[in-house]
Amino acid sequence: MAIDSFIPSSDAGRKRPTRPFGRLSALLFLAGTMLASGCIVHATPVRMPAAPTVIRGPAPGPGYIWVKGFHTWRNSRYVWKRGRWIAPHRGKRWVRGRYVWVRRGRVKVRRWIRGHWKTTRVIVRPGPITIMTRPLPVRPKVRVPVRPGPRYVWVKGYYSWKNGRYAWTRGRWVRRITGKRWIAGRYVWVRKGNIKFRRWVPGHWKRTGSTLVVRPPLTPTIVLRRLPARPRVVRPRRPGLRHAWIRGHHVWRGGRYVWVRGQWRRPITGKRWIPGHYRITRRGNFRIKVWVRGHWR
Repeated sequence: MAIDSFIPSSDAGRKRPTRPFGRLSALLFLAGTMLASGCIVHATPVRMPAAPTVIRGPAPGPGYIWVKGFHTWRNSRYVWKRGRWIAPHRGKRWVRGRYVWVRRGRVKVRRWIRGHWKTTRVIVRPGPITIMTRPLPVRPKVRVPVRPGPRYVWVKGYYSWKNGRYAWTRGRWVRRITGKRWIAGRYVWVRKGNIKFRRWVPGHWKRTGSTLVVRPPLTPTIVLRRLPARPRVVRPRRPGLRHAWIRGHHVWRGGRYVWVRGQWRRPITGKRWIPGHYRITRRGNFRIKVWVRGHWR
């Protein structure tokens, strides 16, 4: 059976239209399907050729470092770079270069990472130190001079370390300070470098533990001043319903009590009046009653 028998009579003599982008769409669809399925194009590693035989020349000077040659990738091939001598850097050390794998398009090549100078940390480990102990020499025989007075204290002589040796300092008499006592000096061990010697800590005056109480020759007589009788007071007319009466009181003025009249005080919203009171206090050789004023609270 022919295929044209299925075509209608009206389209039998007409050519079917062609699709110019059909093949391109199919190729793009196929490539997308491969990428979606996880197809990865791997790079091919390129082996590095063997290093040529190099004859080093003599070093230009002491301390020079030889930097070996290396291969570098240029124009799709390896190119050899010759080694050289480099001058040393003070306080730094040379870190050698190395190869790393790098991808260049569809190939993997070895790339050379150049060496560099790095600052060194110098750790100085001290060796064993011999400590030399300098003992005190024999104390010289000293004749104590005559005491200047009964209130003088003798401060004994001592050795002090000066210019790498002991030097003797003579004793002396010092005048006593009232209310203090003399603390004698002492030796302590001190190290300077590899020498250990005795250092003198000088004495000093210190306050005594007992408290010096100075009593007056005569004890004053404390006299109690009593309050006089309250006078009869006629309150004035109240200015308002909420006004508070502040009662009168005595105050101490000029060695006697003085009466202060009472008064009406205007109230403060949200507060109440705390009345005043007396308290006993001392003024010289008198004990009096002092008025503590009232306040709003």
